Amino acid sequence: MDSPIAPKLVAVVAILEITIHSLRVKVTYFLLRLAGAALLPLLLLYAAWRCLRQPAYYSGMKERLGWLPITIPSTKPGGIWLHAVSVGEVLSAIALLKKLREAVPETPVFVSVTTLAGRSLAEARLAGLCDGVFYAPVDFVFSVRRVLRRISPALVINFETEIWPQRIREVKRSGAMWAQVNARVSDRAWPSYARLQWLFESVLPQMDFVAAQGEVDAERFRDLGYPGEVKLMGNLKYDFDPTGKPVAPDLAAWFAGSEKPVWIAASTTGGSVDDDDVVLDAYAGMAGRVRLVIAPRKPERFEVVAGKLAERGIGFTRRSSLGSRDVLLLDSIGELAGLFGRASVVFVGGSFNETQGHNMLEPAYYGKPVLTGPKMGNFAEIQARFVAADAVRVVAEPGGLGAAVEEMLEGGAAMGLRGQAVAEGMRGVASRLVPELVGLLGEGVPKGLLPLSTLLAPLSAPWVWVSQRQTRAQKLPVRVVSVGNLSMGGTGKTPLVIGLGKSLVADGLRVGILTRGYGRKSRNIVALLPGEKAARFETGDEAQLFLREGLFAVGVGADRHKAGLELLRRGELDVILLDDGFQHRRLHRDLDIVCVDALRPFPGWGVPPMGYLREPLSALERADVFVVTRARAGVEMTGLNRMLGEKDVFVAGTEEWLPELPAEGRRVAFCGLGNPGSFRQSLDRMGLGGVELVEFRDHHEYSAADLAGLRAKGEVLITTAKDAVKLDGGVYVLEQRMVVPSGLNSRTRP
Repeated sequence: MDSPIAPKLVAVVAILEITIHSLRVKVTYFLLRLAGAALLPLLLLYAAWRCLRQPAYYSGMKERLGWLPITIPSTKPGGIWLHAVSVGEVLSAIALLKKLREAVPETPVFVSVTTLAGRSLAEARLAGLCDGVFYAPVDFVFSVRRVLRRISPALVINFETEIWPQRIREVKRSGAMWAQVNARVSDRAWPSYARLQWLFESVLPQMDFVAAQGEVDAERFRDLGYPGEVKLMGNLKYDFDPTGKPVAPDLAAWFAGSEKPVWIAASTTGGSVDDDDVVLDAYAGMAGRVRLVIAPRKPERFEVVAGKLAERGIGFTRRSSLGSRDVLLLDSIGELAGLFGRASVVFVGGSFNETQGHNMLEPAYYGKPVLTGPKMGNFAEIQARFVAADAVRVVAEPGGLGAAVEEMLEGGAAMGLRGQAVAEGMRGVASRLVPELVGLLGEGVPKGLLPLSTLLAPLSAPWVWVSQRQTRAQKLPVRVVSVGNLSMGGTGKTPLVIGLGKSLVADGLRVGILTRGYGRKSRNIVALLPGEKAARFETGDEAQLFLREGLFAVGVGADRHKAGLELLRRGELDVILLDDGFQHRRLHRDLDIVCVDALRPFPGWGVPPMGYLREPLSALERADVFVVTRARAGVEMTGLNRMLGEKDVFVAGTEEWLPELPAEGRRVAFCGLGNPGSFRQSLDRMGLGGVELVEFRDHHEYSAADLAGLRAKGEVLITTAKDAVKLDGGVYVLEQRMVVPSGLNSRTRP
């Protein structure tokens, strides 16, 4: 007979294990923060040294500390942050970004890099594929939080072996999901990672998704403490676009200027064996019979290689000052991949020294014979496939490179074609990854981190007490439907009230709308029948939007019960819509509809000063129906739906239109909304994503100085209907109409 104590012991042990693990994680991160504080002076000294050595490094220092450039819009929450360290990762990201753009076209994507070369390449090759490029923040809480507050992503995609503990933790605190793609741990790095297993056991369980390049990499991530399933997806480098970037006309002319075969030495590096010395030694025996393109991996080696060429008396030309010499020093970033199609043979650098090689797939896609050294640990799986197909020539010793090049020039065509077939057969990684990533995107529910929010938690208690006070609700002799929200920012509730009211009127019902009249000068109750007008100082902004429809009776007053009685005294109504009424408990409602913005659902996830909610999240239990606004095409909102529970959730669509704009004149957009991100998204959909957006506070009253400042920026001013009611014309209004789901209409009717 089983003991009744056994299940209780199991439960107690499980609770203890969870508690111990949680405590261990907290201690680990506490020690990390102490270590970070101690190392900060050294980091600043290193940064100063880098800035002196490379002045270009200085321009990115503010970004590395979390201050993103003004070109990164803060009005595009709920997007994707993809981190690609340097040149190789940026090239790998191209195919993935193209597939993501196809799958979720309305989702903003931001790309961060670490190196100067990666930044230059990203800006050149990712234009049109992402909404901004910036340097990744250093792994300090303050810098990571600044970035998260600025872009508020729903998903972070991290490449390869970039595992930064503070970044991962803060991303998860922000409500975003973490995907580690192209994950790998090289043979060279594995001993160091294994020694830090105690650290990774606290970090890796926070990851939501890991896609490894191969089984060895998957096993290493499991050994380091990742508890979930590691997906085997292959290497994104397999999806390199062989069409590449078009070759610049002057470079094309250099290649066409001679009939000699071209040898490209790609991504050469220094180290225990200097690639450039090996290449130049080999070229000495072929000078006059072959043209050489030597492409150093890092910009800081451009001058080093130029010095080596000069010391050897080799006549050469630089990409930056192109001539017709047989030796070309490619002192540029982002052009190498497009040149492989012009080569006769390619040597992949970094494979004779501790660099452990670079990507051989790019030249292979062009059907070119490829040479490497024996040290290809970074691409061991790729090399193994090529070796098995006799599609690469591995040169055992540096001294044998010259003979191998000549051999490939004579009879390497067949090997090049075999390599091309292997490379083509490895494609499709991005297509397999994107459905997984889009699913994760739908799981993310961004919070919008606030500075010092946890320290301010005790100060939220008075707000919570006030927001949860119970008052006696008064009833009206007609069905009342409230449309409100939980956040202080706009969620589209006013357009929803209008859309819902119009659909009810179309069904033959008499509809009234009650609103508090925010910002009006009068305190008198205003009760207007359909078609009647009143000045804005009597009604406030939202009421003017209702009145211009000419379809509804509109009541304005702080006491919505008295305003409703006054409306009913003037005429019969079938249903009353209570605008922004979720927190107005003095009026009984028959149905509570809560609007939730899909891009910014619950900013801060707390009440002031911890967040921007009018009530704690527990207040959602009072809602009868949820309406999600601003949902993005292609994204299933699984995480948000889980938070909303089992109540009915409807997704409201949006129709938008804008008058034809003048052909000439600078365009400037402006708004005074609680959530300016919604207007930015609308501008994007209307093809105006590049237009400057000037943001004012919610319900802003525009002065002559404001308008003068706007007209100094541009001649064509674009704004929202809510803002336009405060102006005397002279602007172009981007109009919106909420498309009300039929199921919501049926829930609203008496």
